[in-house]
Amino acid sequence: MIDNQKVINFIQDFSCAKLEQLQIIFDDNKNSFKSILSSNMVSKKGNVFVHNTKQINEEMLVALDILCKYKNRYVKFYKNYEPIFISFMTNDNLLYHIIVANEEN
Repeated sequence: MIDNQKVINFIQDFSCAKLEQLQIIFDDNKNSFKSILSSNMVSKKGNVFVHNTKQINEEMLVALDILCKYKNRYVKFYKNYEPIFISFMTNDNLLYHIIVANEEN
């Protein structure tokens, strides 16, 4: 059982997350995370959970997709920056930095 407050704090920190991303990050593929909606701090728009003080951020969703792909190897995730930076270590111990930006950046 995952602590709802942990999930809500994650969504607050990252502004939004898709259901599939939450399932990967919290290692619970069968959880629908509907219980976090009862707190009135998180709403759901389609398959995206959004904190009530934030908006859906497409760059963050892309960054979270990358984070999910390299979940066990990421080193640092720089949030609240424009663009978003992610650092992760490969199996060969090479450090990579990914920058997620939109066309304006």
